[in-house]
Amino acid sequence: MSGLFRFPTSENLVALAQETIDAKKEGKAFSNPYGCYYEEDETPPAHLEIVKDAGVYLMSGVEESELSRGLNEEGEKLPLVEYAQGFGPNVELGGDDYVEVLEISDKGLAMLVKGATLQVVITEDAIEMDILPA
Repeated sequence: MSGLFRFPTSENLVALAQETIDAKKEGKAFSNPYGCYYEEDETPPAHLEIVKDAGVYLMSGVEESELSRGLNEEGEKLPLVEYAQGFGPNVELGGDDYVEVLEISDKGLAMLVKGATLQVVITEDAIEMDILPA
């Protein structure tokens, strides 16, 4: 799926960026979605994840994220997410679901904490990110 996805500043976006910064400083592990982004002996770098299933959203790349938006019916934590502008949970996009890793620089994460907007462009060949100052 191709598209332009904007994530304007929000409480959730700030929390996701701050958790990434803190986890990196504390040496916490980051996930390797579906085991297909990094070799088994590689340590995944600090990152956020962009997911397409029911809508398009960002979630933490911290392996054991403490951020939650509540519990599901089985009492399990639901991960905190931030939906792309115009691509909420009720937007049907068709095609396969996926997750992509977004490695964002320390400077970029700090900008997101301070209110910047994250813009992600996904094409069949590439993923490009821009962080637009507040």
